Amino acid sequence: MERTTRPVAADVLSLSRHQGHGMPRHDQVIRQWKILKLLESRGRVTFARLVADLGEPCHPRTLRRDLEALSLIGVPIYTEQQNGGTVWILSDDYRAFPLPVTPTELLALDAARRFVEPLDGTFVAESLAAVLAKIRAALPPATITAFGHLTTALSIGQRPTKVYGPHAQTVDTLWTAIQETRVVKMTYDSHHAGRVTSRDVDPYHVRTYDNTLYLVAYCHRRKDILLFVVDRIKRIELTDQRFTLPLYFSPDEYFKDAFGIYQGGRVESVSLVFKPHIARWVCEKHWHRSQRFTPVRGQGVRMDLSVPLTPEFVAWVRSFGPDVTVQAPVKLVDIIKKDAWEVVGRYEGTKGARGKRGAGARRSKAVRK
Repeated sequence: MERTTRPVAADVLSLSRHQGHGMPRHDQVIRQWKILKLLESRGRVTFARLVADLGEPCHPRTLRRDLEALSLIGVPIYTEQQNGGTVWILSDDYRAFPLPVTPTELLALDAARRFVEPLDGTFVAESLAAVLAKIRAALPPATITAFGHLTTALSIGQRPTKVYGPHAQTVDTLWTAIQETRVVKMTYDSHHAGRVTSRDVDPYHVRTYDNTLYLVAYCHRRKDILLFVVDRIKRIELTDQRFTLPLYFSPDEYFKDAFGIYQGGRVESVSLVFKPHIARWVCEKHWHRSQRFTPVRGQGVRMDLSVPLTPEFVAWVRSFGPDVTVQAPVKLVDIIKKDAWEVVGRYEGTKGARGKRGAGARRSKAVRK
């Protein structure tokens, strides 16, 4: 293999373009990622050292193909003969390639760091902070000064968020489990069940939404793919049991119908009419991939979309109060109507109840006449 000094483009997930066998299996991607991390830490390795550090049986031909795949995507790996064997070496060019960064690009990276502040204490925030520190250390003073001026023009404000520093060990364990396709045992405080339960799960994916981390995992207990709130995991343990990521699983496919984060149930055709004074604000936002807006003369705008009627979606509709009218489906109309009567009854109390009984009595009397 020839020595190369090309800039690194080491997105291991892009290896499928060079494998010649379509999409690589999940365990191949994980193994190649682990090989790259070993090369980063050691600089040079032999086949024997790779096998020992990987902790799993692996044929030399398989390792050779993995190393060649890494080289094909731009990782500067070359070989040397030592004591009659081959040594694989990660070139110093891997860390030393030029990195031109403008003040506005640095500002964008700093903004990204602020977006992940709720993850402070986890490997995600720490890794991003480390990257920014390395970049700043390599930049000339003029760029740093210009960056300081730009920070007065942009700031990031967020709603109250969860803090994941206390859950860093949970996040790290999940990340390891996902990379190595290992089953985890966890104790979970289920909001739906209203109690703490123990279960084994196959962790597939972690998604952040509205400053909350969610785990998508196959639950051995429920025999289904479920969504778990990461900070409700009270205890977690990595096992030696392995699982195979289903070929059909895709995060985009899993969340495609969700309005927000939760999905499930039958997709319904929903039609909502928003009053004129709020219609423009609603139309300015992307709420769901299926949304369509149609002006309604004298009434505002109608929004049509196809979503499951999850509690999350119903709460969103309810948040507009009298500024929205549900036209369809009837099921959603009944839910909103029931909620409205409960609110009225709560504030009217006994007087409201008497008023309704009186009205009912007058209607009965009229019917008898």
